[in-house]
Amino acid sequence: MKLIRLTSDSNDGRFDNSFNDEIIIEPKSKIALQSLAVRSDIGSLTIDDDNHDIQFEVKTGNTRTVTLNNFTYDENDNHKFLNDLQLKFNQGLQYTDNQSTTKFKNELGFQFKVGVADAGQAEIQMANTRYAYSSPADIKEVFAINEGVNVNLAGTNPVLIASSTAGANSGRADEKHTMYSVKPFTTGCGVFRFRYSTYTASTESQVLSGFEFGLCDSKPDTWTLPSMPDTKKTYALRGFQPTANYSVKKGDDTDFALATNQAGANVKPSVDGGGDVIVDATADILEFSIQGANIVCSVFRSSEAVADILFTEPYEVDSNGVPIPLFGYLTFHGSRGNIEVTDMKFTPDAYLEPRPSALSDPVETFGSGARPTASSANSTIKKIDFRSESVASFLGFNNIINISTAGHNKIFIGNNLFTALIENECYIILLENIQLESYDGLKQGRKSILASIPNPTNGDRVIYEPNTNNYVELNNANPISLRNIRARIFYQDYTPVKTLGLSVLSLLVANQTE
Repeated sequence: MKLIRLTSDSNDGRFDNSFNDEIIIEPKSKIALQSLAVRSDIGSLTIDDDNHDIQFEVKTGNTRTVTLNNFTYDENDNHKFLNDLQLKFNQGLQYTDNQSTTKFKNELGFQFKVGVADAGQAEIQMANTRYAYSSPADIKEVFAINEGVNVNLAGTNPVLIASSTAGANSGRADEKHTMYSVKPFTTGCGVFRFRYSTYTASTESQVLSGFEFGLCDSKPDTWTLPSMPDTKKTYALRGFQPTANYSVKKGDDTDFALATNQAGANVKPSVDGGGDVIVDATADILEFSIQGANIVCSVFRSSEAVADILFTEPYEVDSNGVPIPLFGYLTFHGSRGNIEVTDMKFTPDAYLEPRPSALSDPVETFGSGARPTASSANSTIKKIDFRSESVASFLGFNNIINISTAGHNKIFIGNNLFTALIENECYIILLENIQLESYDGLKQGRKSILASIPNPTNGDRVIYEPNTNNYVELNNANPISLRNIRARIFYQDYTPVKTLGLSVLSLLVANQTE
């Protein structure tokens, strides 16, 4: 039996050792891995002014540029790089409140997701989510109704939405007549909006009138309906009697306050020449939207040239740079005879509620004045341009520029493992100048694999010694004379392992009688 110790101080997992003495491998010998000691370089990346810009297109020709945070990412926080990449992609999606002759010029409804695939490669996903709801059944796929009966849905395309209490002048001060999203709001470019189909004065007090809608950063199963304190409402807009000003609540505010626009003026529902709230196609459109890094609350009035912005608040993210999920809700304090809304739009998380494949590209005409932007179900070629080899290589992409085929939803997958975040490492030890009786299903053929070993540590150091020597046949009919032995360490997909310091690989060679 022979013991052969190979060493390497290269950084590519490659062993190339020459010997002054001739090593004779007898016929019908076999070889085994005795031990491996290696420290892997799991990777680091410095983002600075030279490589912090990345470009993408979700619609051909609409190039968006995003800027990553300048930072050096190492083994302790590489996940934060993926989070920052995802966040900046989503913030780079464009919302515009101006109608355009170019259909779907903006990216409303799109969302990015950046992570690591099951096979270990980095993947960047682009997806388009649901936007319009043409029937009560469509709404119930995304929204639940408190106690299942307290909100009335009627008609199709558009659906009429109101309190389950018919008639007029029968309002409630609590949140019993509420519907809420069971799927969180998109973290990309999205909206939650509707317009009036009925809004008349009631004989009751303010608190028993009107409606409220908004976004909450707590899950609906924590709301304890029909009582929902204002502290649970993260972003909200309240309408009382139709002649009263709107009120809003945002962020850490504990109470509602009168809504004001960019000019500091109070905002109330639009009325016609007779003093009645407009309830046709030109009615006010009320909206929460994600625009870049912000949540924006707006009222679109056909009588105005631009939207009334009631507030703009930063979209809160957690300590890892991940947006906190938001859930939409709509509450009726007034009865069905006094308040009813229609033409609801809501963009849920695209990876929990993808755009139905049968949905055709919507065409929306809002008329003149301040009107919101339409949906953007772009079925075109997608593109990611990393702008630098360092970022592309760190993520495992061979190409700086990556282009997809046409479609609504696309996934860009790295060519190599994203080694910085490998959770279940498996190393392959390959002998490069000694042919073994080894076969690999991944390569669908013969490969001179000496051993396939798990990483028994949680860190970057691998010290491996099997309990039993697992020999592999050389099946050599004649003696083999060696003065050089070459080996290499790979990850499970044959991505080369980067190493640090001195690596040691020990082999045992036995003849057919040993």
